[in-house]
Amino acid sequence: MKLPQGLELEQYLELTGMMEASQIHSAGRWHDEVVERSKGQKIWGAKLPWPKTHDTFRLRQGELTIFGGANASKKSLICGEIILSLLKDSKVCLASLEMKPSESLYRMLMQAAGAKDGTPAESFIEEFSAFVDKNLVIFDQLDTVKPERVLSIIHYCVKELDCRYVFVDSLAKCGTGFQDYVAETEFVNKLQHCAKTLDVGIILVAHIRKPPQADDNWMPDKYSIRGAGTLTDMADNVLLTCSNAKRKQLKELAKMTELDEKQQEFLSKHKDQKLIVAKQRHSGGWEGTYNFYFHDNSLQLTEQEDRPKRFYFNTVVDKDI
Repeated sequence: MKLPQGLELEQYLELTGMMEASQIHSAGRWHDEVVERSKGQKIWGAKLPWPKTHDTFRLRQGELTIFGGANASKKSLICGEIILSLLKDSKVCLASLEMKPSESLYRMLMQAAGAKDGTPAESFIEEFSAFVDKNLVIFDQLDTVKPERVLSIIHYCVKELDCRYVFVDSLAKCGTGFQDYVAETEFVNKLQHCAKTLDVGIILVAHIRKPPQADDNWMPDKYSIRGAGTLTDMADNVLLTCSNAKRKQLKELAKMTELDEKQQEFLSKHKDQKLIVAKQRHSGGWEGTYNFYFHDNSLQLTEQEDRPKRFYFNTVVDKDI
């Protein structure tokens, strides 16, 4: 089913609702893609903001990525930093269902500025505002949204606004009902289908289950996503994040008193945040863990402690501030 151009969002809701498109083509349609893959390219897609990830993981159009973490694990913050990076080459939609758009944009501003102290200059704020106004669209509704409406929003943003990536934050706000695993599975299945047929990268933020017991060494895996066990089976990629609570406590303690040798050793041997690739269906299938520091003022994940990077609106320059 090919939808006409020039539709308003409400018309998309009416026409697409629970639509499942069926497209059949001869195999030759994918000739060029097969040729490119045959050249030995093992990884492709949009890079994340951090150089250490570039050779092992990418976000790709046509794929559904579930991004999971516990409450207060910085899921939305990390999404904002990723969105900034994507905006250099692609138009992005953020369906902000848990946070006011002004707060999301403010945090992205601070990440872009990378400031160690104080607030960004007014000229930088104006440059940032012009940049996101051109490349980022936000669905503003701090409430539960029915699954069919989410699907319609994605159709609208791709077909009418030319978005290449859509972030849905979060699954808990997508109206599938508490512990209604059948509805949840159906919705995520439709998201995966939507990503494939529209050639859009969909990033669905989700919560993880509480760890079985308090353990500083515990790490979530793809089975930790809260909800139906089939969700991660349908996703192309599963990213997870978790914070090192003990290191955060020690950093706060160090502001008030001198740490003992054991505490100092813990700080030196550990980092603040883990970003875990728990599943990657394509691009070589690499799975593993990246470790980052977290810089409080800039709200950035950093590869070196206390070394945030400034965002350049035309080109990312890996230059420390």
